[in-house]
Parts: sequence; structure tokens; C-alpha cells
Amino acid sequence: MAESLQTKPLQIKQVPVANAWAWIVSGFDLFKANPAMWIILFVIYLAIIVPISLIPVIGSVLSTLLAPVFAAGLMWGCKALTLRQDLEINHLFAGFKQNTVQLIAVGGIYMASLLVIAVMVVLTLDKDTLSVLMKGGTVSPEQASAMMLPILIAMLFVMPILMAYWFAPVLVGLNNLTAVEAMKLSFMACLKNMLPFLFYGLIFMVLLVIALIPFGIGLLVVIPVMMTSLYTSYADVFNITESINSTSFKVDEPELDSNIESIVDNQCYKVLDIAPDATIDEIKNAYKTLISQYHPDKVHLLGEELREVADRKAKEINLAYNEAMQRATK
Repeated sequence: MAESLQTKPLQIKQVPVANAWAWIVSGFDLFKANPAMWIILFVIYLAIIVPISLIPVIGSVLSTLLAPVFAAGLMWGCKALTLRQDLEINHLFAGFKQNTVQLIAVGGIYMASLLVIAVMVVLTLDKDTLSVLMKGGTVSPEQASAMMLPILIAMLFVMPILMAYWFAPVLVGLNNLTAVEAMKLSFMACLKNMLPFLFYGLIFMVLLVIALIPFGIGLLVVIPVMMTSLYTSYADVFNITESINSTSFKVDEPELDSNIESIVDNQCYKVLDIAPDATIDEIKNAYKTLISQYHPDKVHLLGEELREVADRKAKEINLAYNEAMQRATK
């Protein structure tokens, strides 16, 4: 599991509107890296959170407080995949082992803010309308019309709360920020990138509708992709450069930066993970599988350092392929 945290000061970057689609594409790439495990994690989360939410009185409170804890764990899972590590069930529960108090505080601040807005709406309603709602009755057209303005005002207040909440779990989990610091930074990041996030939201509204059509089965993909795209949007907006784990992109020779070609000449089969007697078709298939992992479309949101590592790895794979093909055709 990836444990290293971003230590450089976080800087908010303003990105083009089109990046919203890139977040989703990159998020889907993270999902494709281990789709079965993502679906398993989602099912486990539902198996835990749904029964908790059904507990009378305190269920909704507990589920709201725990949501950021689970979200942070999934962000650790995303980080592990970007570092070419395994996605594990343990990632879902990582938030219970690190920064738990601050993650719960995020949920608490979020819940308290929504409660304040709900109270404000209730206080604007007349007694008759409030009585009808409390009894579960149907309001009259006049009462419904009178409720519209308070509801619209409430939605305007909810928007900044959602903006403050969006990046908060990942910022607390991966960057060791306090709940208040994370929510302030999240709000500023969303405010600076309002148009990309509006476009992102519209795209996911469409995807959610489509996912509901075949008995909701599509949610098994769309919801995990929403989580993975949260990570890719975080990496893009905050220009995240992850700390490379020593086992990631591992090579045996220390001269990778200065002398890739000489290493590959001696280890082309090891780089491609094939046998020395591999056929031409096997060499080609191994090459296609490896090089696709370092395609620019898959790494352009992962931070400058990771992009440089991916570029060096791609060069290494290309040199290994050329050497292996030359040897196979002799």
C-alpha cells in the first residue's frame, strides 16, 4: 500500500474545461487497471454503509461521518495503482488507520453545514406548510410555490459546501491536512476551476442516468469511476507529484537515467518479461501490453516526476523491443 505523502506545498492550478473529460478518461483507466477489485470494494462499502444508514436516528449521522474515511482509503488505492502497486481490500479501510479523526471531522463539518441550511429552510416555512410536511401530507399548489424560493436559496448555500467537501477527504488522507485546512483548500480549488467542475458534473449526471437503465448494474462501474476520477482531478488541479516507491518501475542497474541503452542491450528479455526464445508474435504482444501502460494519455495527469519516469520507462521498453526483434530475426 502506498503510504508516502505529498510533502511539497500544495498549489492550485487553473485547468481548461476540457480537462474534466480527461479526469474521467484517466479515472476509467485506473478502474480498468483492476476492475474486479474496484467492484468488490464498492460492494463491500455498500454492505457496510447501507445497514449503518438504516439504524434509527443515528444511522444517517454515522454514515455521513464515515463516508470521508472510506473515501480517503479509496484515494490511497488510486495512488497505489498510479505507482504500479496492487489495489487491495485493505485500502478501503486505510482511513481508519491514519488521520481518522480529521477525516471524521470533515464528515462532521459537512453534516453540520447541511443541517444549518435545512434549519434555515424550515424557519422560512409557515406553520401550516410545516405541519403538512411533518405529517407526510401533500402540500397545496400555493404552499409548493411559496417553498420554491427558500429551496432555491438553500441550493445556492449547498453549492459552496459541496465545493469544500469534494477534495477534503483526499487532502486529509494523502496530504495530512486538518479538516478545516482541507475544506478551505478544496473550496478554493473548485472555485478556481468552476467551469471544469460544472462540465464534469454534467457528464456524470448523464453517466448516472445511463447506468440506471439496465437495472442499475452500470453503477458498479460508474460509482468507482467517480472515485477514481476524483483522484485524477486532484492530481491535475493540485499538480501532484507522487513520491516514487523504490519498488516501482524497478530495474536492476543503477544507470537507468544515464545509460538506458546499455542496460536494455543486456536485459531486453527481462524488460519485456519474456523468455529469450520468445517468438516474434510473443515479443510484439509483450511490447504492446507494456507500452500501453505508459501512453501519454494515461500519465499526463500524474505529476511531472511521474511523467518523467513514465517517459524513461517507455524509452527503455522501446529499446528492449528493438533489441529483442533484432535478435529474433537473426
